[in-house]
Amino acid sequence: MDIDFTLTSIIDILALLQAIIIGVILIFNNADKKPTLFFGLFLLSFGLGSISVFIEDTGLNVRYPELLFIPTDSAFLSTACVYLYIKRLINTFKPRDYIVLLPAAIEIVLFSTLFSLDADYKKELYATLTESIIEFVYMMIVIIFNIYLVILSLITINRYRIKSENYYSYVIVKRLKWIKFALIYFLSVVSLMLSLAVIDEKITYIIFSITDLIFIYWAGIHGLRQYTIDIPDWLNNKSVEVNHDQIKIKDNKSDITDYEYVYNIIVNKIKSDDLYKNMTLNLGNLAEACSISARRVSEAINQCGKTNFNQFINEFRIGEAKRLLSDPQYDNLSVIGIGMESGFNSKASFYTQFKKSTGLTPIQYKNTNR
Repeated sequence: MDIDFTLTSIIDILALLQAIIIGVILIFNNADKKPTLFFGLFLLSFGLGSISVFIEDTGLNVRYPELLFIPTDSAFLSTACVYLYIKRLINTFKPRDYIVLLPAAIEIVLFSTLFSLDADYKKELYATLTESIIEFVYMMIVIIFNIYLVILSLITINRYRIKSENYYSYVIVKRLKWIKFALIYFLSVVSLMLSLAVIDEKITYIIFSITDLIFIYWAGIHGLRQYTIDIPDWLNNKSVEVNHDQIKIKDNKSDITDYEYVYNIIVNKIKSDDLYKNMTLNLGNLAEACSISARRVSEAINQCGKTNFNQFINEFRIGEAKRLLSDPQYDNLSVIGIGMESGFNSKASFYTQFKKSTGLTPIQYKNTNR
């Protein structure tokens, strides 16, 4: 079999091999704390898509029409796998979520059927389909479906962010930013199908073959490092879900009085025991220290503090940081050291939260308060 290798086809082979290796590792690395099964399937699906591109790029589909309709490229499977991966990662997966795999299953069965047909008939059918509106309709369905799932995935992550900020005192949702990037990148690849008719396809394929090669490695490494992120099941209750100004709690005088009482207990306990200095402090830890249910603590903070748990605890940390920055006694500590001493678990979170609260960087605050 003579193959006319091009730069694009060589890169596609490398991307395919990389996707198979990393994808298989992720699939067999699957565990409760690292639910990598669906992400491994995503990389496999993403990588296998380069087979049809390779066949077309090298002209094998013309010389060997029996390769037409090879069922290795499912345009519906990759995004569905990422969506299921996210749901498993944040423990909101339900059996009914498998429904997103239905379009991919139908597509694979259809292409497998077409692939089994006689080579001469497939050649005629392929030529007919590529010149008909059916190909355009199929392309539009693929793009709309993928856009829908990407948006749904981003909404799922955003809802998790709101809930996690009401439970954790550190910004754990930052660990999911790489998934957002992966979704946006994948969506850009799918959307490019619309513009291939009006730009140079050869140049486009080379560019995306290179970026795909890099993306598969980058996504695979992040997938191997990502752990499941747990939040209590009761936080799925919308009555305690807070998004800045939207407080969804009963609001009558007796409740407000009760919340204020609980809120005062919480504030006094945090101050007396310096609980905010615990970098991994979460709502459960605080509730246990106060001998109050986590739900009640959350409601009191939401109602009286008009904020989420994350911002509530960070205000104590910022107050401590301001005290340390203003006191010459702590000049032996670096700015990062002061952040850690105040309870922040990273330089980035310290600088971001401090400037958000004061309008100044820690160094600027120190210089203006001496």
